[in-house]
Amino acid sequence: MPNLQSLASEGVILNKSYGQPICSPSRAAYLTAFYPFRIGLQNSAIRNGVADYLPLNLTLLPQRLRELNYSTHLIGKWHLGHCRVDATPTYRGFDSFFGLYSSANDYYTKMTLPGATFALGRPPAYDLRLNLDVYNSSEEEYETDLFTQRAVNLIANHSTEIPLYISLQYTAPHVPLKVPDRFLDFYPNVTDENRRKYLAIVTSMDEGIGQVVQALKDKGMFDNTIIVFQSDNGGKEGTGGASNDPLRGEKKMLYEGGTRLPAMIYSKNLISNPGRVYEGLFHLVDWFPTLLSAVGVKDSGRGMDGVDQWPVLKTESGLDPRKVFIYNINGGDGALRFGRYKLTEGNPGGFLGRRRKRSVDGNMDTALDLETEDTARTLQNTDRAAQLDSERSRTKRSSQNETEELEDILASLNNTDLEMDLRKLFQTLNNVDLGVELDSAGGRKANMSAIDTEGIVAVLEKFGPNNVSTSSVCATCELYDLQADPVEAHDMAADYQLLVQFLYHIYSRFKTQEVDPVLKEPPVIIPQSNSSLYFNNTIGTGWCGGPPLPST
Repeated sequence: MPNLQSLASEGVILNKSYGQPICSPSRAAYLTAFYPFRIGLQNSAIRNGVADYLPLNLTLLPQRLRELNYSTHLIGKWHLGHCRVDATPTYRGFDSFFGLYSSANDYYTKMTLPGATFALGRPPAYDLRLNLDVYNSSEEEYETDLFTQRAVNLIANHSTEIPLYISLQYTAPHVPLKVPDRFLDFYPNVTDENRRKYLAIVTSMDEGIGQVVQALKDKGMFDNTIIVFQSDNGGKEGTGGASNDPLRGEKKMLYEGGTRLPAMIYSKNLISNPGRVYEGLFHLVDWFPTLLSAVGVKDSGRGMDGVDQWPVLKTESGLDPRKVFIYNINGGDGALRFGRYKLTEGNPGGFLGRRRKRSVDGNMDTALDLETEDTARTLQNTDRAAQLDSERSRTKRSSQNETEELEDILASLNNTDLEMDLRKLFQTLNNVDLGVELDSAGGRKANMSAIDTEGIVAVLEKFGPNNVSTSSVCATCELYDLQADPVEAHDMAADYQLLVQFLYHIYSRFKTQEVDPVLKEPPVIIPQSNSSLYFNNTIGTGWCGGPPLPST
């Protein structure tokens, strides 16, 4: 991969970049700066043919950039809902869209995949659009090349007087593993056929990235461009051809193999001291405020989970701004990162669950109480208002009861000298915003840079199993020191019970912010008898409410 390698070696590699273990939640995190568990996308990808979509009153990154007069374009995979027209890309901040609505399609036929298309066993459908219109492509045209050429053409025809944002979201290397033979020739000695095809597909993508870079140079835009490369989830091993070695797990898992993702950032003129590896924690939600900061806009409000990391990426100066993040929360399954420690609850090897109910009349557009007109309309629904009040109440009670809970932990100790150390620690924490309290607008404060995670851990590690007499607060929790054990081979929960209790205490405060993901009623699905909603066997929009389709 010479083109990606060149950008990475001359830019900044994000060695501890994290995201969700599957596509729709990761894309939502990137575009909104919110953890998926707070906006209802924590437990599954959005399925084709189901009335589900990214909440409509969330402001997306391209919308903010368009406010700054950027020309904004999406190429490739959307996968954030398409049942209503205002849930599609050109209504969510993109000036143009060329790509697919669904999770994946065949690189040549552009047909969605069997078993992944519609519920109830419906057959594959054609999925390639230019804005709202079906784009007719021949089966000889390779989709990766189409996406590359679209980006090249946009750059070539762009006025340099206007700032430009292109989100080029290749489907490569998603299944089905199909690729032109010339790329297979690069790997004659790879005996596993799935692996060989996977490598060839990545190589085809790398060639496309090289063509986009050359187009920027030809236009005279390259020197002042920021280029970000970011995967959306861990690789699918076996039939998917990927390898996450030496990390444990794969796509759809909360283990590192499903959530620790390749990422880099490059800019010839805007990043100093290039050719380095950034070892600080970085999460997909951080791109929103980081990229806005790079163009001179500070956007850390709205209760967002993202943290502006542009200063440290730009100059390698200052403290690492992220110390804590949430891998995911989905009922009894989830994980917290706290410095070098990772606490998991439930089953880290499973992810997919039932999507929560979403109405198609707009009454359930959001899981957040944001100050927008849409939210005012949403809160007219008394059930939703009651749910938000309950969430606030739980968080308030959590804060009020914190001292009592910590005193209970102290009472379980068998060593008075260590108890004094712990009391000092708790006194320090009382003066630190852990970033999980609701502010007056229902958003969360997100100042975690002041937390000395290593200092806290150093105190808690002094307490072995003989120093704590209480039973575990989390029978299904696992604990890993990812600095010493990045492959998650040794669960340390039994050895550090107090550390588990403390981390679970913090994690539980985040859990009060989860939107209920349980599907209480069957989802609204395209009626099987209404063939017109297939738009002549294509993946279509405008069938679950919202504004009417524009007349053509």
